[in-house]
Amino acid sequence: MNGSGDIAPHPTVAWFHCFAGIAGDMALGSLIDAGADLAEIRQLLQRLSLPGWELTTEEALRGGVACTRAIVVGGDDVVVRTHAHIVGLITDARRNCIGDRIGFGPNVPRQATPLAIPR
Repeated sequence: MNGSGDIAPHPTVAWFHCFAGIAGDMALGSLIDAGADLAEIRQLLQRLSLPGWELTTEEALRGGVACTRAIVVGGDDVVVRTHAHIVGLITDARRNCIGDRIGFGPNVPRQATPLAIPR
């Protein structure tokens, strides 16, 4: 209930039970099917400072079920990215988000790497 006594709406929750793994293109596609804005996803990914990538989608059929497949094409930079480097990219994205107060929701940067970046 909220302060006026009305019943507060329940948040939408997505649960991935990936007991045998999950394909990233199909996971992202399912989030887009569920209503994630493709333009906003692209805008947020641009914060990661990874040059030469492109994100497109296509309709697909998997196991008789219609779905959206996200296609990510990356640059051919052959850079080995360690865990520390990836954490640095996320930290930079978080810093950019805090600096201009737009982009990630308030919980996304904190939840994106709960074990990777100590606060």
